[in-house]
Amino acid sequence: MKLLKNKFFGMLLLSVLFVITFGSTITFAATVGSKLTTPEAGWSRYDPAGQSNIHMTGTWGFLANDSRLWGGTSQPTSDKNATCRFKFYGTKLRIIGWYDTNRPTQVNVTIDGNTNSYNPYNSKSPQVIVYEKTGLDLKVHEVVINSPYVGSTCYDVDAIDIDATGYLVDYNLPMNLTGSEVDSRAVLKWDAVDGATSYNIKIATTSGGPYTSNYTTTDSTYSDQAVNAGKTYYYVVSAIVNGVESPNSNEISVTIQNAPTSPFNLTAAATDSTVSLNWDAINGATSYNVKWSTSPSGVFTTLNTTNTTGYTDTNIKAGDTRYYVVSAIINGVESSNSNEVSVTIPQADPLLLSVLLNTGETVQLSTSYNLDNNSNYTWSSTNESVATVDNKGKVTAVTEGTTNIYAKSEDGTFMDYIPVKVVKNADKLRLAVHLKQNEKTKLYLTDNAGNVTWKSLDNSIAAISADGEVTGVNKGLAIVQAVLNGKIYHIYVRVDN
Repeated sequence: MKLLKNKFFGMLLLSVLFVITFGSTITFAATVGSKLTTPEAGWSRYDPAGQSNIHMTGTWGFLANDSRLWGGTSQPTSDKNATCRFKFYGTKLRIIGWYDTNRPTQVNVTIDGNTNSYNPYNSKSPQVIVYEKTGLDLKVHEVVINSPYVGSTCYDVDAIDIDATGYLVDYNLPMNLTGSEVDSRAVLKWDAVDGATSYNIKIATTSGGPYTSNYTTTDSTYSDQAVNAGKTYYYVVSAIVNGVESPNSNEISVTIQNAPTSPFNLTAAATDSTVSLNWDAINGATSYNVKWSTSPSGVFTTLNTTNTTGYTDTNIKAGDTRYYVVSAIINGVESSNSNEVSVTIPQADPLLLSVLLNTGETVQLSTSYNLDNNSNYTWSSTNESVATVDNKGKVTAVTEGTTNIYAKSEDGTFMDYIPVKVVKNADKLRLAVHLKQNEKTKLYLTDNAGNVTWKSLDNSIAAISADGEVTGVNKGLAIVQAVLNGKIYHIYVRVDN
């Protein structure tokens, strides 16, 4: 009897479990490959069509009025360079698209620089979850969708699902702003924004602002020197794209532990006779000492004291190399030196040997052995009050001075010049002119002719004396060399029979 009773209660328990199990409605979450015509609870859906925060680059099609699609629209592409880009705040993402046999086998999805992929090649089915990513950190994420494997195939982005509590973010929002103290400065870095022409760096002394737009930069990094030791500064960054300012980035804070001890970012730019120095200002500095040396890390001599953040050194000549540092005067105390910069003043362009003429004297220039070719060139003088030139290359000295005589080919592919110096009593000095055999002329480089060493590189065509007199020997083209203060100068001498 007891055995039958236990058996009865066992059958009754099974019956109850059967009723509970099969009489209840069990809901399972959709997964990749599931058809999902509406977003599930806890999700929100966005249609790329008409969404300003979803950027479609490259070539995309547009399907409309199709009830099989979310909102009746979808955007397919067969452009391997096309991308779908957006940013969202949340922890999870789904991409809704078509499965079909005309799809590629791989579409890439890059989230915050990490790339995964999905395969939409399958039996035809619209509004399918083709990709899902959950468990992301609660923050703003950047997403890029593309496939380099299309061509004869295509893929589409029908809709995008994210957290119901999440939202799409302005695509021009600067991402991943970070900051740290480096050498008593607040150094900021962030991800560059496509198409941004500049960024506004905004600062506050309390979290959340109010912020002030203190600085503008075209780089995706910034170093703030206008900070004080012992204080915490809060920063955000916005981007300017097509003249429109984006929302602010994430906020970061930087606490400055130490007071600046020396000027920052000393730079130098040289011309042929000056060096322009610039550096960043230091809070509390009343003046700066500019110092120089002729050797790296050498003994620096104070060149100038200035209350600005720039200085131009004019006491320098071509070929000189100098090393510079700058120190700051704060509360009457001199700081340590800045970073060191070095500059070498470039050598000036080599002096060109000149044709030396008496006033009223003439000389014939040539472009080849055939003087008739001169008419194929345009001749000009840069100072016709000193010397003129006709259309056949004949130069006439007018008054004392210097000028350049140019010859330019008709098609503009050739242009060269010869300097001309007009003096009194030139004693028939000539340079780079059409010499005949045994014809002599003198070449000019400097008024201190005794300092010049002359040499012909082909004495069979032209010979040169110690005082610079050149003699035509045989038909040909020779180079005459002049050495002055260790520098070498060349000129061509053409000799005709």
